[in-house]
Amino acid sequence: MKRVAPEIEFIPAKTEEDAAKQAADADAVIGFCTPDIVRAGKNLRWIQVVHAGVEKDISPELTGSKIVLTNTSRIYGPQVADQAFALLLALTRGVREPQAPRFGQATWHRPEGGVARTEWQDDCWSSA
Repeated sequence: MKRVAPEIEFIPAKTEEDAAKQAADADAVIGFCTPDIVRAGKNLRWIQVVHAGVEKDISPELTGSKIVLTNTSRIYGPQVADQAFALLLALTRGVREPQAPRFGQATWHRPEGGVARTEWQDDCWSSA
């Protein structure tokens, strides 16, 4: 971030308590949002949390202030969509539990131009 904004002073805080102490003179806080930070931040105008949901971050102190709260939900969008699609495929293909240790026992069939099919030797699971 220092490369993008060299004129800005960035002060790292490892804990919420440290962030609250540093927030007294800060214009913005990145990473933490607690009522203590909001109360301490006399000049605070912006808080950026590094997770998608902000429900646990909204407090009466924050809603009663002019501080803007933003999150990183758009950053996680593609990964959440991939996960949702993978779960949908697992449900529609009949995958009921992780089968990774058993893949070595499977016989894989791929008909020309078709979809790969799997058959377990012990007849426990089959997508064929």
